[in-house]
Amino acid sequence: MNDYLFFERQKFRQALVWILLIPINIFFIYSLVSQLIFHSEVGTKPMGNIALIFSSILVFVVSALFIIMRLDTIIREDGIYYKFFPFHKEFRKIDWTEIKDIYLRKYNPITEYGGWGPKRGPSGRAFNVSGNQGLQLILNDGNKVLLGTQKSDDLTQVLNRLNSTRKNT
Repeated sequence: MNDYLFFERQKFRQALVWILLIPINIFFIYSLVSQLIFHSEVGTKPMGNIALIFSSILVFVVSALFIIMRLDTIIREDGIYYKFFPFHKEFRKIDWTEIKDIYLRKYNPITEYGGWGPKRGPSGRAFNVSGNQGLQLILNDGNKVLLGTQKSDDLTQVLNRLNSTRKNT
């Protein structure tokens, strides 16, 4: 897939996510060490060991998910490819013939889709990581797909170039 016109890889790098996750992870590490190794319970109503271990694993898995999650978007001559790893193992392709309309737009991730990540809402499907800029695809079957972007200027140039190429053929 080296013959692309546009490539973008986005990861969850928002400060707020890490401001929340880092202290939570530190707390659970401290609690595990304190309670399981030093046999000193944390808090006035400490969790049992099994509940603490299970909760810690859950927190660590969610944190790891935020570390490895990414949205890859590729535009090629034959269509648009996207992959929201680890939910998609392979790229999903939307062929140009499947697209009725395509444009960049601002959107509100909270009110339109319920936040960031792979979402389905009243406005269609969205795959976004941060921000409020996206490539809106209206498919021939009426479905809508929004791919978030941090490179809206580059994307605009590619779409303009593709549009002028298609008009000249």
